[in-house]
Amino acid sequence: MFVIYNEQNQSPRPRNTGTAGGRKPELPVDATQRVSVPQQTAARRPAQTAAKPAQRRNKNILPIVLIVIAAILLVAIVITVATIFAKPQDDGRILKNVYAAGVNLSNMTPEQAKEALHAATDNTYTKLSMTVKVLDEIILLTPEDTGAKLDVDAVVEAAYNYGRTGSKAEQQKAKTQALLSSYHVPIIAHLNLDTDYIRQVLTQLGNKYSTTLTQPSVTITGERPSMTQDSYDTTIVYQTLILTVGTAEYGLSADAIYEQIMDAYSSNLFEVAAECTVLAPEAIDLDAIYDQHCKEPVDAQIDDKFNTTPEVYGYGFDLEVVRTQLTTAPYGTQLEIPLSFIRPSITAGDLSGEMFQDTLSKITTAITEEGDLKINLTQACADLNGLVLKAGDIFSFNEVIGQPSTRNGYRPVQILVDKKMEKVVGGGISQVASTLYYAAIKADLSVIERHNHTYVPSFIEAGLDADVSYGVKDLRFTNTTNQPIRIEAAVVDNRVVITIWGTNDRDYTVNIANEIVRTYEPVNLVQTLPKDHPGNYIEGQILVDGIVGYDVITYKTYVYTDGSANTQEYEVGQSHYEKRNRVVVELEKEIVPPPTEPPVTEPSEPTEPSIPSEPTEPSNPGDTTEPSEPAPSEPETPEET
Repeated sequence: MFVIYNEQNQSPRPRNTGTAGGRKPELPVDATQRVSVPQQTAARRPAQTAAKPAQRRNKNILPIVLIVIAAILLVAIVITVATIFAKPQDDGRILKNVYAAGVNLSNMTPEQAKEALHAATDNTYTKLSMTVKVLDEIILLTPEDTGAKLDVDAVVEAAYNYGRTGSKAEQQKAKTQALLSSYHVPIIAHLNLDTDYIRQVLTQLGNKYSTTLTQPSVTITGERPSMTQDSYDTTIVYQTLILTVGTAEYGLSADAIYEQIMDAYSSNLFEVAAECTVLAPEAIDLDAIYDQHCKEPVDAQIDDKFNTTPEVYGYGFDLEVVRTQLTTAPYGTQLEIPLSFIRPSITAGDLSGEMFQDTLSKITTAITEEGDLKINLTQACADLNGLVLKAGDIFSFNEVIGQPSTRNGYRPVQILVDKKMEKVVGGGISQVASTLYYAAIKADLSVIERHNHTYVPSFIEAGLDADVSYGVKDLRFTNTTNQPIRIEAAVVDNRVVITIWGTNDRDYTVNIANEIVRTYEPVNLVQTLPKDHPGNYIEGQILVDGIVGYDVITYKTYVYTDGSANTQEYEVGQSHYEKRNRVVVELEKEIVPPPTEPPVTEPSEPTEPSIPSEPTEPSNPGDTTEPSEPAPSEPETPEET
C-alpha cells in the first residue's frame, strides 16, 4: 500500500493499488491535489529522471534497423540463387557466332540455317574440284572421285544442338564460349567424303616428291679430231657429251596436305597450296664445259685493202641451243649432245666471189670546200671502206670511226656547235654519215638511231641527213638482209661516194621521197653600228644570212620488178630544222644640234617684197628603194646511181 499525502491536511490517505471487483480506482475529488514528492529527493536527481525515456527509445530502434537490412539481403540472395538455378527459356535459335561450311548461322532458326547452307553449298561440293598445288604441279580431286555431298540437315542439327546437349555445366560453357569467340561445326562427318581415295592420291604425290638429292654429272665419249684438216665435214659426229641433270630433295608431308584439304572442305573452299621444301642440286657450268671441250669458229675478214683473212672452223656444239635445253630440262634428265665441226658464218669463198656481187644502193654528195674539210671526209671514208656486216649485225658510226683526233688523220674544221661556229677536230664528217644514212634506207636496211642537223645542210636534201657527234649522237642501223653486206666508201672528184654491196634476192627496189609539212620563214634583225665602225659595213648589208626552217617527213615506197608498184608510203623518219633569222646592218644617224636664237634688233621700215623664183627639180633625188634580200641557195640534190 502506497501512502498519499494531502497538501492541506498532510494526512495520509490509503489508496488501493488494484481494483476491487473489477472497478477502476477512484480519482481524488479535488483536482488541485498533487502527489507530493519529498523535496530533498526531487532536487537531488532532476536530470537523470528526464533522460531515461530518450535512451530507451534509441535502444529499441537499432535492432529494428538491423533486422530490416538482414531481411533485404536475404531476399536478394534468394532471388539470385533462383535465377541461377532456374531453367532458361529456349528461343529455338542457333547460338551466336556458330558457323558451318563458312556460313554464319548466328541467331538463325533451323529452317533459316538450312536455307542459308543450301544457297552457299548447292553449287560447290558436288560441282567443284578440290585443286591441290604442289610447286608447279596441280592435282584435281573431282566430286565424282571424292563423293563430296553435304548433308545439310545433319549439319543444321549439329549447329542447333550446340549449347543444348550435355550436362548443364557443358551447356553453360558452350553458351559462354559462343559469346566470346566463333564455333565452327565439324562437317567432314556429314560430307560423305571418300577419304581412302584422297589419302591414296596424296600417298602417290608424296612418293613422287620424296627423291634423294643427287648432283649433276658430265661425261664425254669418243675421240677429239684434229683441227688442221684440209677439209671439214660438219655432218660427222666425233664425240658425244653426256650431261645428267641432278635431282632435288623434296620435303612433302602427305598427312599435312590431308589436313589442309579437310580444313578447306570444312570452310567450303576448293584450293590448297601445299608446302614443299626443295633442296636443289648444283647447276651445270655449261660455259666452263664449252671452254674445255669446244672451239669457237672465226669468220673470214676483209681489210681496208681488200685482203682476205681466211676463216677458222670451230668444234663442239651450239652453246645457246644447249643452254636452252638445260634451262627447261626436268631433274634427272640426261642430254646427249653431239660434237662436230662448226662452219663459220663467212668463209673466204663467200667474200671473194659468192657474196657482195650486187649493188644494193649507191649515193654521192658534193664536197663544198677544199682543204681540211675534204681531208676529214677522205679519212672518214677510209675508216668505213670495206666494213662487212653479217646478217643481223648492228652498225654504229661512232664505233667504227671512233673519236676523231689529229693522231688518226683528222683536222680541225669550223662547224656549227649549239648554233655557234667552233673549230672541231673531225668537223664535217656528218656529210659521210648523211651519205651513208641515205644509202642505208635506199638499201631497205632498218635504221635504229639517226639525228638531223639543226639547220638544213647544204650538201644533201632535207630529211636525208644524219648528224653525228662522238658520245652524243650516233647513226645506227641493222643488216636486215639474209646475207652479209659490205660498205664501200671513198672521196672521188670532190664527191663522197658510198656503195652498199650484198646479195640482191629481192624482187623490188626502194624509192625515197620527202614531204615538207611546215615552213618557218626567217625575219630580218637589225644590227646597229656607229658610222666610224672598223668593218666598213654599209647600210643594209647582210651580216648573217637567213635560213628557212622546215618540218619534213621522209617516206619510202616499193616498186616491184614485175612492173607493179605499191602505192602505200612507209614513213622512214621525221626531221625538224630550225630557222635562222637574217641580220642586217643599220648605221647610226648623225645627230644635228638645234639652231641658236638670233639677236633681237629694232625692225626697219618694210620694203616691197621681191618676187620669188620658181623652185628647180633636184638633179639627183635620193634613192629610197629597200635593199633586196638575196635568196638562199638551194642545196644540191645528191645523186643516185
